[in-house]
Amino acid sequence: MAKRNSKRRTNIPKNTEAVLAVLKERAHKRGEITYGELAERVGLTFKAALAMRFPLNYIRDEICLPHGRPWLWMLAVDKEEGLPGPGAMTGTEIKLKGKQHWRDLVEPVYTYDWSQVQIEDR
Repeated sequence: MAKRNSKRRTNIPKNTEAVLAVLKERAHKRGEITYGELAERVGLTFKAALAMRFPLNYIRDEICLPHGRPWLWMLAVDKEEGLPGPGAMTGTEIKLKGKQHWRDLVEPVYTYDWSQVQIEDR
């Protein structure tokens, strides 16, 4: 059984647990974080911000959407527009229509109890 769990965890993108922890903290504080800041918070260089898409997509596809949870991954935004990148909406059937629409989508994230949410092996 331990081997199965160990093997399963290799499919989790690097830094996902750290990214999840940072996003949960931001949700608790009712804030967002830029991709660059997120990369730095998990110990990567600012230039590695593009790599944040892998853990963010995992959080979207494995932690939030299949469990009907609010969209925690949406707290990660680009520096210029203050909105998630276009790939963030993949699998949601929703097109982001600007800053107010984003605020409406993340409001449930702020009020959700994230304290027990973690990466789980299946």
